[in-house]
Amino acid sequence: MTAGDYKITFNSTTGEYKFEAVVEYDKISLVGKSGPFGEWPGADDSKDTYLNKDAADANRWSLGSVTLTGHGGASDDGVKFRAEAAWAINWGSADFPVGVGTQDGPNIKTVAGTYKVDFRSDTGDYAFSEPSSTYDLLSSDVVKIFPNPAKDVLNISVNTDALKGEVKASLYGLKGELIQTQVLNLNGLAKFNVSGVQAGNYVLQLSNATNFVGKSVVIIK
Repeated sequence: MTAGDYKITFNSTTGEYKFEAVVEYDKISLVGKSGPFGEWPGADDSKDTYLNKDAADANRWSLGSVTLTGHGGASDDGVKFRAEAAWAINWGSADFPVGVGTQDGPNIKTVAGTYKVDFRSDTGDYAFSEPSSTYDLLSSDVVKIFPNPAKDVLNISVNTDALKGEVKASLYGLKGELIQTQVLNLNGLAKFNVSGVQAGNYVLQLSNATNFVGKSVVIIK
């Protein structure tokens, strides 16, 4: 193998594995008709809203506050993330406020409001939250989900008062379909039962009255 940083996926049932090179980008932006400029960018970057790169983690990007309009249902509504102010590398997913963007994925179906934005360019994970949020929604130190991959149960641990107490946990497929929902008491370790869920990739969203966070999870059988 060539030396470098890789995202690794492995199926312990079939033995299938995949190494994807992690690329470090100079610029990541949020673009789209539902974004601050109200239209998709043209040949230049005058309609790109740039995120800030974390000095300690080149794959983590954030924006303290951005105002979005709602997805009205038109095919060109919504927003996406893209690298280097070009369409060669872009991430999209219909899910909102959290999801996992994929290359050339669908437009993110926004809800009107002002949000803090967190994005990871190595995995495509993104989250839109309250602008006043002071914690990193995509950090494994804030929300820990294990084992991942899981077979029957996902253990959930939250290290922030913003999501402690009664929390709604919802499991979504990568196309945005709701698989199942449970109400959990997150004052310690909580368990989310996935014994009846088919093997695959999913997004687990945790939310209460004021905050939400999502994590990508893998279910195996």
